[in-house]
Amino acid sequence: MTWGYWAANWSANASIIISFAGYLSTFFPVLQSREVLFAVGNFQLETGRALTFTICTAVLWAIHWILCRDFSSGGKISVLATTAKVAGFLLFILLLGGSLELAFAKDDFSFVRPGGETVPLLKQMNAAAVLMLWGFNGIESAVMLSNRARSQKDVKRATLLGLMITVFIYIFITLLTMKAVPLAQLQESQKPLVDALNRAIGGGGGMILALLALISLTGSIIGWIVVSAEVPYQAAKNGLFPSFFARTNAKGSPGRSMFWTNLLTQVFLFSTVSGTVGQAYNFAAIVATLSYLVPYFVTVLYQLKLVVTGETYQSRWISRTKDGIITFFALLYSLWVIKSGTDDWLTFVLGIGLFASGLILYPILMKNRGEEADKPEGEGMLPAKKTLPFQQFK
Repeated sequence: MTWGYWAANWSANASIIISFAGYLSTFFPVLQSREVLFAVGNFQLETGRALTFTICTAVLWAIHWILCRDFSSGGKISVLATTAKVAGFLLFILLLGGSLELAFAKDDFSFVRPGGETVPLLKQMNAAAVLMLWGFNGIESAVMLSNRARSQKDVKRATLLGLMITVFIYIFITLLTMKAVPLAQLQESQKPLVDALNRAIGGGGGMILALLALISLTGSIIGWIVVSAEVPYQAAKNGLFPSFFARTNAKGSPGRSMFWTNLLTQVFLFSTVSGTVGQAYNFAAIVATLSYLVPYFVTVLYQLKLVVTGETYQSRWISRTKDGIITFFALLYSLWVIKSGTDDWLTFVLGIGLFASGLILYPILMKNRGEEADKPEGEGMLPAKKTLPFQQFK
């Protein structure tokens, strides 16, 4: 499970960085330039795509450099990023709130492809299933850090409350955007919320929202890189990954773990060279979601096993029945998303393949687990008293 979660984060990190570049184009339209720099066979490298790739790469390794010198700064920046994110969403909902009624009033939910094919609502839901799950990836983070909470009930309440607030925000911004931006423009949009505000109140509101989005995404990138680097680092400290990943630099940062995490993230940033920001983002997000889905699916199967055998429930039939119902629907949902992911077999195989590659690479990596490599000069382990948030992957 550790490998699958880590592998999924490579693509997830890339998708967030790509989104950052999309909103940056609000201030630098040249990032959308279609001018061809050069062509090799059927491949054409456009100016906008080349610049987008360069900026994404620079952002990734600039943050790497910062975190190598002060790993704890990630938590400090996340406070500012979260504030900017909430402020941006509230600004968007307030400014476009007047068109909400019209968005609900639409009685035709059909979608017409460029070729004239009409896609009914159910098929639209199937097509959006994977990206819909992507919007909620990371909700398990509260459980990962639950051992720091004073009460496990607080973790449950906070998770459910956060989920409900997120659902509320997603529904509102989605409906408002669909109302404000014409379908043809929305399909090609690299920054739909900014485009919606620009159409509703002019360029000023869009610029403010884009700035808030950039601040928020910067915090998200830092946060996800920190979490991603922690996965192999903490796993190595528990003997689940090679000890190589447990090394820290003189500043106490897990430099080796972070380097390999970001190097593998860099691979997915190459998707910006062969497609638009929107296409690259969708590709990275879908690959990440399908990779996350495997650990999620295995978790559901294990919970189902506990419900059937009664293990850990003792005589609590009410709790066992409730969990059984929830697990059943979770299993159906997981199977539905997996089935929806097969609409694009290449992306599906790559997403599942990231997890499956661990079946081959993990035994090789762990072959010499017991051998301790010589510790480089100036490096040492973090204090053993640090909390291990990824112990549940053991």
